Amino acid sequence: MVSIYIHDSGYLSPTNTGTRASSANMVNSGNAIELHGVEFKPRTAANYDVSPTLGVYGTGTDTSGGTVIHVTSVENTGFTLRGVLDLSNATDQALVTPIAQLPRTRWYKLLYFNSLDATQLIHNLADDTFTAGEVTAFSLGGAWKHFHVFVQTVTWAHVARAQPRLEYTIVGHVTKTETSTI
Repeated sequence: MVSIYIHDSGYLSPTNTGTRASSANMVNSGNAIELHGVEFKPRTAANYDVSPTLGVYGTGTDTSGGTVIHVTSVENTGFTLRGVLDLSNATDQALVTPIAQLPRTRWYKLLYFNSLDATQLIHNLADDTFTAGEVTAFSLGGAWKHFHVFVQTVTWAHVARAQPRLEYTIVGHVTKTETSTI
């Protein structure tokens, strides 16, 4: 089963400058959270000005008539992670609090797949690779590709069954790639 990892960096920005937060102030004490079998859905978008121009009309049946559309900006890449926790499993139960805390710390997070496997979407879309200093500072096992992200929301659905489970959705945005100082 493929796992995606999310890791509270303890730094305000991907440059990793300044003093790192203490482990007591980071999600999961600054250790990576392993999310098993999650659905990862990134999205990219642009904002357009599609305001009509008064007095401009198409010509009869010409479907390409109209006004020029202007790109006004691009949005940061967003993402959604959806997964399920088995509440009868102690390991899954232990993930509830760290996942719930993800949007509650101000530090950026690292989102990665712990391999150089080019069949993984994160590997293909991410622009940044962990530096040797980051591998050491964050106790990682390799220089994998990753995203710098901020988590906006975590939502939960408790599914009552013979084997109770929690479905969760993590929504966030990728921040720009910056050169790490560590």
